[in-house]
Amino acid sequence: MSPDLFQWVVAIGIAVSAIAFLVQAVFIFGAYRSVKQMQARVASLAERAEPILDSAVRMVEESRPKILQITTEASEITRMAKVEVARISELVTDISDRARMKVAVLDAAVENAAENLQSAASTVSHAVLRPLREINGLLNGVRAALSALVHGRQAPVDRATQDEAMFI
Repeated sequence: MSPDLFQWVVAIGIAVSAIAFLVQAVFIFGAYRSVKQMQARVASLAERAEPILDSAVRMVEESRPKILQITTEASEITRMAKVEVARISELVTDISDRARMKVAVLDAAVENAAENLQSAASTVSHAVLRPLREINGLLNGVRAALSALVHGRQAPVDRATQDEAMFI
């Protein structure tokens, strides 16, 4: 490569580097202006937010004892509620056990009463129906005897069968 060409290449490289530096400088200057504008906005926002933050800090500091008292009372209420829940649980368990026992006793009593009622019904049925059957048999015999005396003859077979069917 000739020295003149080399000098031109170096000169062009230096020019390109200088242009790149200028572009970077413009971008940095733009970023600087943006940061300054942002800083001005943040400063005005900080000026407006500072009183709000101060009042919030004061409110928190004023509320701290009340919050501590509320927290303490809530903790005490929670502890008392746990104790009461345990007592109620024991009471419900006791009532449930007693109710189970009473239901078992009641079930046995109802079952015994049902058996006794069944037995009494059976006894009454035998005591009432047996004499009625005997009376019915006697009446049928008397009726047959009277019929034989009055009519003097024997009842036909179909009538006897019908009387027996009614008896059964």
